[in-house]
Amino acid sequence: GNVGIASRTNQKYDGAESNPYHSDFEKTSFKNVVVASNLIHGVAKNAIFLRNLFGGVVERNVVYDTSIKCVDGGNSIVTARVKNTIIQYNEGYKNGNNTSTKDGAMLDADLYSVDTIWQYNYSHENAFGLFINCTNKNDNVTVRFNLSISDMGNRGIICLNYAFNKIDIYNNTIISGVGSGLGLEKGLVLFEASENANGQSNIFNNIFYCRSKNAKTSIRSSLKEVSFYCNAVFDSNGEYKDPSLNKLIPDIDSHPLIKESDPNFVNNDYSDLSGYDQAVKKFAPIRNKNYKAYAYPISNKFVDILGNSYSKTIGCYFLH
Repeated sequence: GNVGIASRTNQKYDGAESNPYHSDFEKTSFKNVVVASNLIHGVAKNAIFLRNLFGGVVERNVVYDTSIKCVDGGNSIVTARVKNTIIQYNEGYKNGNNTSTKDGAMLDADLYSVDTIWQYNYSHENAFGLFINCTNKNDNVTVRFNLSISDMGNRGIICLNYAFNKIDIYNNTIISGVGSGLGLEKGLVLFEASENANGQSNIFNNIFYCRSKNAKTSIRSSLKEVSFYCNAVFDSNGEYKDPSLNKLIPDIDSHPLIKESDPNFVNNDYSDLSGYDQAVKKFAPIRNKNYKAYAYPISNKFVDILGNSYSKTIGCYFLH
């Protein structure tokens, strides 16, 4: 089929389609929706596409072999016209869009994904990567504590694609250039902000471990509202050099950026990327507790991808 699981509505307000900013949205939307523990694969476009939700959660689903027959591609888990929805603890891999630059990510905050939270997800071997947005200029979105391994980065593994009010992207771990079928010579885009990505983005406490030669970031020169700070960029090929990334750091003393060759994960065996629990235990933890000094403090209410209590650090695992 074209989509695995979907929700939608024909509700219109004054002739226009439903949207969460209308005063009647809560009355006409679906509430308390839970999409959980599904195995979805072999779909032409999207595995899960949810519209018209107020609240709700999408969790512990495994989706793979998506976007296999759609000319313009498709993202695997998508929300649109929703508010306060949480997407968490999902695994998505092998999004098959290798022919289009439109869609090919595991996660997509699409139009009117208002106050959505995308957390604790595991993405690997997808055509684009972990996350892309196609939001409205008033939307606020949070992307945190996610793990990406061996995503192909045909667009950015994290890609800011359309306007938004604010996007917070923090404590994610991105490991590029490993796994079956993805050679270390392949160039890819770690982070992309397109011409349309207007809004305030705060990108901090993330780990970017680059094992691919010719990897890059792609950020339009006029984008002034990107705050990129307290991240760690590791490069197994030597110091990672990219002018479009370096220009995001206005003050290297107050916004430190680690540049080293190896993040020193607890396990460096990338031969098998399958399985959520197995992967996060292998690749989330790093050994060097000194990285805690570089991190920007957030809140002690959070837990990490493995459920550990808050500790100031970088990446999706809290060092203790």
